[in-house]
Amino acid sequence: MIDMMRGNGFESAAKAMENRDFAAMNDFMNNLTDEQYNQMIEMMSKNGYSGMADMMKSIGRGGMLDMHNSMMGRLNRK
Repeated sequence: MIDMMRGNGFESAAKAMENRDFAAMNDFMNNLTDEQYNQMIEMMSKNGYSGMADMMKSIGRGGMLDMHNSMMGRLNRK
């Protein structure tokens, strides 16, 4: 996953994942644009993560952000 993120232009997210930097991951997620979100869906689809891509499509960027924040113990978006 880290190599896939890095190879598709998401270097900051890959570095945060690699370093287990949860604050940086949170910043990345909270500042993700619709365009970047759609790029991530496409990247997931093309690299063996079609189930995740389908889930991301179905809940949308806002739903994904809510889920991420809930998992990280943060219930409110920026």
